[in-house]
Amino acid sequence: MNRAINCRRSVGIVAVLLVAMASQAGAADPGWKVKVSGMWVDPDFRWDSVSEYDERQSAVSTSDIGFGLGLEFRISDRLGVELVASWTEPEIAVHYELPDLVDVRDADTLGFNPITVAVNIYLTPNRPVEVYLAPMIAFVQYGDLAYNLGMFCEPGMLCTIRFKVDDDVGWGAALGIDVPLGDRGWVLSGSVGYLDTDFKVTDSDGDSESFGFDPVTATLGISYRF
Repeated sequence: MNRAINCRRSVGIVAVLLVAMASQAGAADPGWKVKVSGMWVDPDFRWDSVSEYDERQSAVSTSDIGFGLGLEFRISDRLGVELVASWTEPEIAVHYELPDLVDVRDADTLGFNPITVAVNIYLTPNRPVEVYLAPMIAFVQYGDLAYNLGMFCEPGMLCTIRFKVDDDVGWGAALGIDVPLGDRGWVLSGSVGYLDTDFKVTDSDGDSESFGFDPVTATLGISYRF
């Protein structure tokens, strides 16, 4: 709980600093932009372990499609500050194998909900296609995991192994484009990005281990400027 509170405070402090820094760029034509987008996330997570008795354990993630909501304040032609919240649930599949004795597989979805604060640096402002670079920080909320590995329990019983997953503060960057749709404020928006974040897993015995998650992301959506 304390770690999650500290993460939120860190994101808030950095957000204030980013706004203060961005305000130095001037406010030639300030304005707001709201965005709704689909989001594809592809985590870079894979873990394998083989013991001296050929006992094999592995876990691997799959990609997922979710959605995001964003709000940007355009401070000047070349600078904006954007807050985005996203929701996805990539799957984490596990496999335990002891040759000729045990072969158990199960999968669960991992809630992956980053809240990012970015400084959007517009490289081609006021052009038919506005290209921007967006360094960012992120407070990442992770869901917990549970797996049914019944082979390890008494006959006829279900065995659910639960893992608590801690939240994290990460960093990343995105390259995005905005394409105006007419002259009424509607914009087609898209981006590709990368987020450096870890997740710490703790089992029921209190043992824990951290893993890199580090997803590549892609978004496509509709924005409205006002």
